[in-house]
Amino acid sequence: MIGPGCLALPAAFKQAGLWTGFIMVFCFGLLNKYCMLQLVNSSQYLSRKKGDAKLDFGSVAYEAFDNSFDRCKKFKHVAKFIVNGSIIVFQFGACCVIYVFLGSHLKEVIDEYTNYHIPKSTYFLYMLIPLIIINFIRPLKVIVLFSAIGNAFMITVLVVVFQYLVQNSKNTSELPWITNFNGVMSAAGSILYAFEGQSIVLVMENKLKHPEDMIGEVGVLSTGMNLVIIIYAACGFFGFAKYGSDVKGSITLDLPKSVQVFKTYLFKEICIF
Repeated sequence: MIGPGCLALPAAFKQAGLWTGFIMVFCFGLLNKYCMLQLVNSSQYLSRKKGDAKLDFGSVAYEAFDNSFDRCKKFKHVAKFIVNGSIIVFQFGACCVIYVFLGSHLKEVIDEYTNYHIPKSTYFLYMLIPLIIINFIRPLKVIVLFSAIGNAFMITVLVVVFQYLVQNSKNTSELPWITNFNGVMSAAGSILYAFEGQSIVLVMENKLKHPEDMIGEVGVLSTGMNLVIIIYAACGFFGFAKYGSDVKGSITLDLPKSVQVFKTYLFKEICIF
C-alpha cells in the first residue's frame, strides 16, 4: 500500500504546516482504515447471504441495494455501474501518476550517470509495452512474487531515504505549525492520494484462504494500514523538518546526488514497476 505518494508527503506538510500535516496523516489514515474495514465487513456479510459467493466492488454495491429498502432495490444496477465506473476512473488516475513518476525518475537516473539523453516522452513510450505485458499477469501466486520483490526493494528505499532525513534536521520550532486554508486543502489532496490502496482491498480479501483474517484489530488490513500510517507520518515529518521550505514535490529530488541516491531511484523504479 506504500506508493509514490509517500515521497510527496514532505511537500504536503509544507503546504499544511508541520503539526497540521502530521495530524492530517493520522486522521485520514485512520478514517481510510475504518472505511476499508467497513467495506470488507459488508462484503463478507453480503457474501454469507449469497452462499459465500465472492463479491467484487460492483457486486457489493448491487447486493447492498438489493438487500436494502424496496425503494432502493430498483437502483441496484445503477449502483453497480457507478461503483465500477468510479473504480476505473480512480485506477486510471493513479496509474497515470505512477506512470509519470516512473518515466521522470528513470530519465533522471540515466541522465545523471550516462551520456544517453532523450526526451521524457520517449521513456514513456519505452515503458508502455513492458507495463502492458505485466498487466496481463493474473495468477495471484505470480503477482505475490513480484510484490515480495517490490516490498524488499521498498524497505531498502525507505532505509536509504530515512538515513538522510534524520541527519541534521532543522529546529521544528522554526517551522510553521499551520499555514492557511488553501494550503491545508492542497495538502489534503496529496495525503488522500498517498492512501491509494482502496481498490485492491476486496481483491485481496477474495484471494485469502481465510477471509476472516482480513479484519480485526490485528488482521491483515489493520496491521498493514497501521504500519503505512506510521511510515507516512514519519516520512512527511522528517522530510519537512530536514529541508523546510526548500522541500520539493518528491523527497528524492532533495537528496544529494550520490551512489546511495542512485540506488534509491533505481530501487524505487523497480518496486513500483
